[in-house]
Amino acid sequence: MTWQWDILLWAKNTFGPIASSRIERGLRFAEEAAETAQACGVTKEQMLAVVDRAYSRPPGVLAQEIAQAGMTLAALASNECIELDRAIGMEFRRVRDIPKREWARRQTEKANQGIGGRPC
Repeated sequence: MTWQWDILLWAKNTFGPIASSRIERGLRFAEEAAETAQACGVTKEQMLAVVDRAYSRPPGVLAQEIAQAGMTLAALASNECIELDRAIGMEFRRVRDIPKREWARRQTEKANQGIGGRPC
C-alpha cells in the first residue's frame, strides 16, 4: 500500500492539522463505512444495531481493529469483484482533482453538523 502515505499527505495539505486528528480520521472512516454499508443495502436500523453492539463493549486495540476493518473491506471488495488497490488508486486520483475550496466547504458543513473539525 504505497498510496497510504500519499493519501495522508494529501489530507494534511488539503485540510490542515485537523487531518492528523485521530478523532477526525475515525469520523471520516465511520462516514465512509456507513456509506459503504448503505450501498450494500444495509438499513439504517441494521447499522444502528451494529453501532450499539460495538459501543456496548470495551474499545479494542487500534492496530488490530484497523487490520480487521481492512480484511473485512478486502473480503467485501473480492465478493463484489472489485480490485481494491485499483479502486483506491482511481478514487485517489479523482479526489485530488477536486478543488481545495470545495473540500473546505464540505468539511465546514460537517463541522457545523458536529461530525468533524474545522479545516484550516
